[in-house]
Amino acid sequence: MLAGEYFRQPYSYWYKFPTDPALNSTGRLDQRSWYAMSSYKLTPKLSVGTYDTQCFDHQQKPNPGRYTKDWTISSRYDFNQFIYAKAEEHFVQGEFVDYAAANNANGLKPSTKMMVLKIGVSF
Repeated sequence: MLAGEYFRQPYSYWYKFPTDPALNSTGRLDQRSWYAMSSYKLTPKLSVGTYDTQCFDHQQKPNPGRYTKDWTISSRYDFNQFIYAKAEEHFVQGEFVDYAAANNANGLKPSTKMMVLKIGVSF
């Protein structure tokens, strides 16, 4: 199976905080995102796949806060027609997506690796 998507959203913003003018800000964003996905069913119950997701703000100067790139390899096992388990290994570069600073006490890194394991139900 193959799938993909492209998205573009240019916009201007203006935030005004009457109680704290130091927080006021204005700016422009030109967000462009896309993903491509492919998967292959090795057996009736086992699938493997890969994904590439990228998001850029073309208004910012080049830096890790301007983009996020996420390459993923995955496998999925269907126990039956309703329950499955999935494993994904993500290779992430950039900081554009709003990662929670509170969960990253040492600050955001320009690249990261992440393993995701999940059990799902589909009906």
